[in-house]
Amino acid sequence: QSCVNDLILEDTIYACKDESVIINAKGVTNQKWFGTEEFVQLNDSTIKVSPKSTKSVYYIGQDANTKIGPNLVFNGDFEQGKTGFTSNYTNASSLGPAGTYAVVSNPKSVHNGFAICSDVTSGNGKMMVVNGNPVPNSKVWCSDVNVKANKYYAFSTSVASVVASSPANLQFTINNLNLGNSFVASLTNCDWKEFSETWYSNVATTANICITNQNISGGGNDFALDNISLQEILPFASSKDSVVVILNESPKVELGSDKTICQGATQELDAGTAFSYKWSTSENTQKISVTD
Repeated sequence: QSCVNDLILEDTIYACKDESVIINAKGVTNQKWFGTEEFVQLNDSTIKVSPKSTKSVYYIGQDANTKIGPNLVFNGDFEQGKTGFTSNYTNASSLGPAGTYAVVSNPKSVHNGFAICSDVTSGNGKMMVVNGNPVPNSKVWCSDVNVKANKYYAFSTSVASVVASSPANLQFTINNLNLGNSFVASLTNCDWKEFSETWYSNVATTANICITNQNISGGGNDFALDNISLQEILPFASSKDSVVVILNESPKVELGSDKTICQGATQELDAGTAFSYKWSTSENTQKISVTD
C-alpha cells in the first residue's frame, strides 16, 4: 500500500457475508475510486461495498486514466465494413424492417426516413446504422477481445439517433456484467454522445463486449454506433491508496446455556473467537464480566 498526499485508507477491512461495509478516505481532492468489485459512491471520500469474493481491493487516487495501449476492438470505427463483430440483427441494404442494420456513411442511404448524419471522426467515414428490434434482449453488436488479467481498461463508444423519437436505450456489458447504467441516445438527430466506463479485468483474459438495446419500441428507436474502443489505461497518477476487504463467514456465537447467579455475584461471559465484538453493554472484548 502506498499512501501519498494523505489519502489514508485502512490496510485491511474484514466483512461478513451479505454485510455492507463503509470505506472512508481522508485528504480527498479531485480523486476517483476504483475496485475489483462494484461499489456505491456516497461522496468524494466514501464508498459502500458489499463484497462477494473472498478478497477484494478498492483504490482511490488521481483520475489519470492515461491510455497506454491501442484500441483492442478490431474495426471499431466500421471503416472495414460489416466485419469483426457478431449481431442478432440482420444485415440489410434497406432498413425498412425492424431488427436490421447496415454499415454505411449516410443513414439516409438505407432508409429514406433516417437523418443525414456524418460519422464522428472524419465526417465522411462509416458507422453502424440500426433499426431497433422490438424483440427483447437482441444483441446489436458483440465482439471478443483479448485482454490482460488484473488490468484497467477504458471502454467507450459514440451513439447518435437517426430518428429522434423514442431514442435507443443501450446497455453495454463485458463478460455478461453491466458497464454502468444503460445509456439513452439523444432526442436530437445526429447528435453524437459518448458513453465511457472503466472496466477491471480481474482474472479474465478475454473480454466479451456486447451492446443490447433495452428499447423494444417499433416506432423510432433508430440509431448509429461509431468508434467502439477498449484500451488499457493507467488508472492513477502518483497519488493513490488502497484497502483490501477480506470476506469471512460469520463465526458461530455460542455463550453456552443460561446462567444463574446470586445477587451481587459476578459471572464471566465468553463469546468465543471472532473478528470483532459488540455486547449490549457496549463492551467490545471477547470476554466480559457481569454482575447481577
